[in-house]
Amino acid sequence: MSPTRPLDAVLRLEEKLGGNGDIQFEARLSSGDSVSAEFEGSVDLRPSGEALIDLRGELNSVVARLSSSANGRRFLVQAQGREVDIPAPDRFRDILAAGFVRLGMLDLVLRVLSGKPPRSADALRREYHLDALVEVEAEPSRPDLADCLGHAYTIRNYDIEVATATLWIDRFRGYPRERSQSIRPPVRLMSTEIYWDFQEH
Repeated sequence: MSPTRPLDAVLRLEEKLGGNGDIQFEARLSSGDSVSAEFEGSVDLRPSGEALIDLRGELNSVVARLSSSANGRRFLVQAQGREVDIPAPDRFRDILAAGFVRLGMLDLVLRVLSGKPPRSADALRREYHLDALVEVEAEPSRPDLADCLGHAYTIRNYDIEVATATLWIDRFRGYPRERSQSIRPPVRLMSTEIYWDFQEH
């Protein structure tokens, strides 16, 4: 087996999510340790390069929601009884695709809810690198992943290892099923993201 094959599969997924197809799916994002979060909702990747999200849940026991305007150019942030309308970045679909495989969707959600802009796609690709990728098979205790192939890898911010992740990709359709990540101390954050109901138009 070529040592580059797992990386190729992950980068193909990034290309697919950031491409020109019209793709919708559902997602559930959760984390523990330093940040307690639980969000669920929809993602709509538009051929125009926009991405619409509508994710509702809780952040550190506070009800919160992050949603896009109909044209994808604004975010509506709702938390602690307040609503804030902020600009969405250009090329948001590309940002989501680049961030998906590197730091996960939850990282983007937490940044926006905390008042920070999403990292640009160029910065994500320049600053965060995937290393030590290996393919893994699902354990018998996870029959829901039996039709997926796992890709375990290390995430480096330049030369510093910041996290490890395992991304499960459907063997037949090439879509992600689940992603788990562990961020190194001092942050110490464990997260799990589950994706389903992919539709192409």
